Amino acid sequence: MNTEPIELEPATAEPPGIDTALPLPACSAFDAALARIVCDARLAAWLARFPGLSDWRASAGERPCFERPGVLELRRGGAAAHVAIDLAAFPALEVVAAPALDARGDASLSLRAALAATLLAPLVAAFAAAGLDGVTVGALRAVPAAALDATRCMLSFALDGAPLRCALLDAQAPWLDALAARLRDERRRDAASGLARVRLPGRVRLGTRALPLAVLRSLRPGDVLLDMVPAALGAARAGPLHAWWGARRAAQWHATVLIEGTTMTMTEMPDTADDLDEPIVAGDLPADSLADFPADSPAAVPAAVPAAVPAEFPADRAGDLPADSAAHSSPGSLAGLQAGLPADAPPRDARYAAPEPADLGEVALPVHVEIDTLSLSIAELAALRPGYVLELPLAARDVPVRLVAYGQAIGGGRLVAVGAHLGVRIDRMAGDDGSV
Repeated sequence: MNTEPIELEPATAEPPGIDTALPLPACSAFDAALARIVCDARLAAWLARFPGLSDWRASAGERPCFERPGVLELRRGGAAAHVAIDLAAFPALEVVAAPALDARGDASLSLRAALAATLLAPLVAAFAAAGLDGVTVGALRAVPAAALDATRCMLSFALDGAPLRCALLDAQAPWLDALAARLRDERRRDAASGLARVRLPGRVRLGTRALPLAVLRSLRPGDVLLDMVPAALGAARAGPLHAWWGARRAAQWHATVLIEGTTMTMTEMPDTADDLDEPIVAGDLPADSLADFPADSPAAVPAAVPAAVPAEFPADRAGDLPADSAAHSSPGSLAGLQAGLPADAPPRDARYAAPEPADLGEVALPVHVEIDTLSLSIAELAALRPGYVLELPLAARDVPVRLVAYGQAIGGGRLVAVGAHLGVRIDRMAGDDGSV
């Protein structure tokens, strides 16, 4: 049995980056891995396997206040995890705990460790019953209160009805990997079938801007659209942004996220949602919608018959009227209709000519900047909770982007920085839309 004194590992030092220049909260690899465990909905199902444990709650950024702090070292497969407890709540453990001062020469250290392992045998058995075999008690030592400053996560729970608290100070990667693997084996009630393994493609909307059709038609490879995405995305934490998993134009799994570097954090409880800017299908209009218009309104007149042409004169012969027909026309004839027109009225042929087509160039389209993100299985999506951290293979600013309007990709490019602005440099655009 290892009888070496416990030496807490310092917080993992992150390589120098943007956080050295800006006062931003950093998410280390340890914090990201821990968040994926604590914010996984399957954690509750796994903790339910521990006998007598109930009413648990996990929280980060909280420092415990223990009367007699002590640190328990748990080992599994050569990896160590250090958990702080209040020895005042466990009088027997307080007696066998090694003193806080350096005791490398204490001959009773081995005996203390053996006694602690005996007293904590039910805890080891509970880990085995929950699917984590091979857990052993490495040491138990009283520590000064300052050691609690290294707290990474607080866990509050009731054990056989008695409220207890403990704090995770650090854990080596194999411990976190084992816990994450154990959670993946837990099956939620709504994801217990073979469908739970089906993976859904994901995408993140980085920004939206309304652009006139004329501008979109004029875009060529190499052009840059500015202010399409938050400027912070290039260097800092950006959000809130919107992520979707599932098929477009259908109910999808939606989450609000924050992106920082290569991490994406859930900020709200995910839910089903639809894209709000999908086009209205023409068939959605009722066939009898024209009945809402008065019978004498222009909207009620068939488009093939100009409103100014009398009903008894064929519309396709309006240009064949003789020039002197005005003198012999009846009040209901075409000349009678022209009699009250001002002298400067346009020629008859001009009045009955087809109207000039409207210019669609000013019509604005909501253009979204989107990137592909991790594909997740239905079981993984069901486990997402606020605070869950996903690690991205690339930083969002390094991923090719799509320009999307009403669910249709109309172009693609990459994010570029132009001074203090972040824009999209066009690599390709959709083909000619002259048929619109």
